Amino acid sequence: MSKIVFDDSRHPLISIVWPPEYTTADVADFVVQAKKLVMNRERIAIINDVLRTRAPTAIERKMITDGVGATSNYYRNYVAGWSDVLHNPFIRGVITAILWVSPPVYPHKVHVSLAEAEVWCRAQLEQQPLRHAGS
Repeated sequence: MSKIVFDDSRHPLISIVWPPEYTTADVADFVVQAKKLVMNRERIAIINDVLRTRAPTAIERKMITDGVGATSNYYRNYVAGWSDVLHNPFIRGVITAILWVSPPVYPHKVHVSLAEAEVWCRAQLEQQPLRHAGS
């Protein structure tokens, strides 16, 4: 089974690519990896590529929401922008539900193309100053 891939080769622009299928264990690993990213205390922008994947289950949505909530100060201070890239209206609804339960503490936008997301994320990095030098 494919894993969720974090690509930091264009740091501070981070790409996360979700496979067509993944397990709840993969989501748990995603939460851990995302936590490590924000706890590095470096400004980043994230392109979350969910173009070719399924929607997370209720349990997986809760894991993601809880993971962000537990480190919200780090997300607030170090994520200049987060773009979800998708076409699927069902997954768009799931993301809306996640954000309704736990509104993002960072700038967020949904895009339909990776190119659009990259332009927006790079602009966010330029426009958003580092909010806090601590946690």
